[in-house]
Amino acid sequence: MSGGRRGLNGLEVRRAEIGDAEPLAGLGRRLFEQTFAGDNSPEDMGSYVSDAFSRTRQRDELGDPDRVAWLAIIGPNPVGFATVRRGAPGD
Repeated sequence: MSGGRRGLNGLEVRRAEIGDAEPLAGLGRRLFEQTFAGDNSPEDMGSYVSDAFSRTRQRDELGDPDRVAWLAIIGPNPVGFATVRRGAPGD
């Protein structure tokens, strides 16, 4: 994992790349479900996360020149992410 910065307790933050699509999709899905599952039916949750956090969607977003994603990793495990999109409301 090159190009990252190591910090407290081995935390590395680096720009996500196309090859990170699968772990990013899994992390996004897990965090979204942890946050919103209690407020949604299992069917609605499954439908949303299967599209929004698919590997294909993540790959497309990582390849979008108007987006950048940062990935936080401890050891081999992704633990957080942030995405910024140029042209988003509020720009």
